[in-house]
Amino acid sequence: MKRFLHLLVNPVTEQALEAIARQAGRPDASTMVVVGPNVPAPPFPEGVEAYRLGGDNGLPAIDHRRLLELIFAADTVVTW
Repeated sequence: MKRFLHLLVNPVTEQALEAIARQAGRPDASTMVVVGPNVPAPPFPEGVEAYRLGGDNGLPAIDHRRLLELIFAADTVVTW
């Protein structure tokens, strides 16, 4: 199974949401998103596993150690 990881370090664009939605709809892939500490989190498409770096703000919180684990486990990492 292909693993996609999207790192949102800027406010999310329509282009980013479209790419995330396309990948989340693939039956042969898992799609994760990590939202930066000061970045507003949009509603994500169904099938997206989303986290917040350093705090919750409505999303499960992860720390830098967990972020590195996700990066190294991913097949593709995209920074927006």
